[in-house]
Amino acid sequence: IYITMISSRILKPNNIINSSRVTSLIKITTPQSSLLSTRTYANTPPLSSSHPSSSDSGSGASNNQGENNGRTNQNTASAGNKYYLFAIFPMITLGLGTWQLQRMQWKKGLIANASERIVRPPIDLSTKTDFKNFDYHDLEFTRVSIHGSFIKGMTMPVGPRVHEGVDGFNLISPFKLQNGQVILVSRGWVPKEVWNNWNKTEEVGPVTVTGYFRSPKEVGSAFTPKNNPHMNQWFSIDGPTMASVVKAEPILINCVSESPEPATKIIPFTNNVQDMFFNNHMQYVITWYSLTGALSALTVYLIKHPPRGL
Repeated sequence: IYITMISSRILKPNNIINSSRVTSLIKITTPQSSLLSTRTYANTPPLSSSHPSSSDSGSGASNNQGENNGRTNQNTASAGNKYYLFAIFPMITLGLGTWQLQRMQWKKGLIANASERIVRPPIDLSTKTDFKNFDYHDLEFTRVSIHGSFIKGMTMPVGPRVHEGVDGFNLISPFKLQNGQVILVSRGWVPKEVWNNWNKTEEVGPVTVTGYFRSPKEVGSAFTPKNNPHMNQWFSIDGPTMASVVKAEPILINCVSESPEPATKIIPFTNNVQDMFFNNHMQYVITWYSLTGALSALTVYLIKHPPRGL
């Protein structure tokens, strides 16, 4: 009560005094026990200027929560952005699948072309004397019939080649036509044991061979060793080089049948066009496109739900 009365008197507009007089008057008129509360009251800043109200506190908390949520969303978006790089993997598999699809269409065209040529009437090369301008590329898989004899002791083994799990070789022999021209004939596959005794059992003819034109150049893989003509070691078909070794024309015939049939076991080629081509491209297409779908789904998931701590 005393503090209130004194404050009301000395804080009148006409009674302006400094804060030191107010403090001294309060000390004189108040008991010693109330000095602590007086000092505390005198030194306490106004509530309106320093302490927010309850409504202000609630508003501040909401603002802080909104800022935290926004910051969390921003961090999540930033974390998801780096997973856009994963999109390169489904793009690669998509490209590989499309490439295999194009390869499949190309291979189907080759099969259709070969199927049409393999049923043509056979061409008789026995009387042909000029092979210099002979374009057999347009005749590949066209049937042909030749008469003459094989040249003994000049057969070239290509391999090793596996047939039904057994090692062996494809045999390419020079064949002398009735007109004296020499071409190459791939007689078929023989087991390794037959080739080891070939010089003793080789049959040369005369014989009639029915077969079809084939490309004289075989494309080996990156792991295929180089041929060694001087040692008669052939790992892939190289018609021009083989022809130069045995003094023949670089024309290759795949033998389907020999008449009369040789006593030596030789497995000739077949007229079945499907067996001439390796066409598993549809399996590759399904595999690559399946991987594209799975990787695309994984990429979208990682972008929308990036793992924490990564």
